[in-house]
Amino acid sequence: MSYVIAVAGLPASGKSSLAEYLAREAHLPLICKDSIKEALFDTVGFHSRQEKTTLNRAALKIMFYVGEQIIRTGQNVILENNFENDAYPYFEMLLEHNDVHCITISVGGDTKTIYERYIRRNRDPSRHRGHVLSTEYPEKKNLGHIPEPIAFKEFCQGFQERGMMDFKIGESVIYVDTTDFSKIRYEDILSALKQKLKE
Repeated sequence: MSYVIAVAGLPASGKSSLAEYLAREAHLPLICKDSIKEALFDTVGFHSRQEKTTLNRAALKIMFYVGEQIIRTGQNVILENNFENDAYPYFEMLLEHNDVHCITISVGGDTKTIYERYIRRNRDPSRHRGHVLSTEYPEKKNLGHIPEPIAFKEFCQGFQERGMMDFKIGESVIYVDTTDFSKIRYEDILSALKQKLKE
């Protein structure tokens, strides 16, 4: 039996940093959906919001395909993404066709703090432009333009409706509050994960 560890939560909640830490310390393969999306942005690009959405769906399919190949070798794997409702069928297929259990690491905290982090991240020049833009990448006009951020109410409502705020798969859940990064006890999260991998 293998384990799939789903690191889930809102954008800018700190999922990627946590997933990278756990993968490194627990010696587990890690698949980050954003990394797949960035490769698709750079090789395929998009010219409309619909095309970007299509690349997002493709990245999800690639993530689960690669994840399934890993667990079929008997290994555990970490999947990191701001999972939403459309991911449940993929997990269900994974569970149906493989001897696998799921552990969810639910990353969250004060929504206003995470929202402010989200806005700052989109303004960061090091952020991949494919995530920031919605209608065209690579951009041909207004190079470096930062679109107006969504309002806090829209941020909460949109991600709540899409299921990101309370996503979980399986009965084993580890909750992580990332409101204050300086107070996160990574060693305790790692210990909790290792304990669940023994159950």
